[in-house]
Amino acid sequence: QHALCRNKIAGLVMKFVAKKRLVRTVAMIRKLQRILRGAVARARVRVLRKQRAAGISVPATTTSTPVSSTPRASARPVARSFAAEVKEYKLQDMTIQEQIKKLVTSNKVEEEEPEF
Repeated sequence: QHALCRNKIAGLVMKFVAKKRLVRTVAMIRKLQRILRGAVARARVRVLRKQRAAGISVPATTTSTPVSSTPRASARPVARSFAAEVKEYKLQDMTIQEQIKKLVTSNKVEEEEPEF
């Protein structure tokens, strides 16, 4: 019986440790996403500023809020289950990656245009 009890306690302790680690990991992911979101926003502003300086007309709405057909991930996930939370983070990462790709391609197109 003692061995069974010990195993149960060890299992509970491991669950607790895993949960704590999970919480820390999720917190780190949130922090990284916040940093990435800021970087994406700054890069977008930089690109728009370059385009404005080059004389390309830029609609005013693009500076404040990104308008995209892709589903927007919420800033803070409100998912209850871990699987749903992972799905939410993956969606956020996908949207961030898409934004970065769009910025990179728009920047490349801009740089390839010859100066007159």
